[in-house]
Amino acid sequence: MNYYFQFEADFIDSLRCIPMTVRYKLDTCGIKLKLQHWHQLSLEARQSLLELPCATEAEIRDYRSYLQILVHNYTGEFPEDMAVTEQLALSGVKGSQSVVTEQSRSAVTEQSRSEEWQQEEVIPESVQIQSQKTQSDLTLEQWRKFSPLQRFVLIKLSRSHHENKNFRPALQEFLDVLSCCPEINPEINPEINPEINPEINLEINPAPNAPASVLDNP
Repeated sequence: MNYYFQFEADFIDSLRCIPMTVRYKLDTCGIKLKLQHWHQLSLEARQSLLELPCATEAEIRDYRSYLQILVHNYTGEFPEDMAVTEQLALSGVKGSQSVVTEQSRSAVTEQSRSEEWQQEEVIPESVQIQSQKTQSDLTLEQWRKFSPLQRFVLIKLSRSHHENKNFRPALQEFLDVLSCCPEINPEINPEINPEINPEINLEINPAPNAPASVLDNP
């Protein structure tokens, strides 16, 4: 089962960069993970963040808890919660800037569902501009057929100057899949099939019951 896109193939073996699937989950659970902290994690730990699901409310909560413990065990620091605070401010949710409650996190979770990549009827301006620059004809019909994850990828790549070079291969990859299989909504499935990966225990309350080799810093 693949958890990455073809345009990421040059670094996926070492996972030296944070894959888009993980970045999507980070935005979903409201955590800002530094690349420095990512590099301090073992390859097995990075792989677990790539594979663990983060879609339902329970999965988002568990992924967030697991990530916080994992990063702290490897780096001695907790990942920043700034993304949640910023989203609270933007969404108008009242809450302390220093303490983010579970209630406010739930509000952010609901807010994240209405982000641009969840919108099918409008192609963001940044994506339109980049598609024009790369001479790619992206139609609204094609945009609608992309999954939220694919739309997230295109939005992120269209706004990150140092990653603009990946916009064209990413868009072409998505369009190729649509052309090949127009009847399906192509998406990298972030869900874990327990029969495929039985060693990962998703019951993470209050702490992840994951293999010690992953949670513990050697």
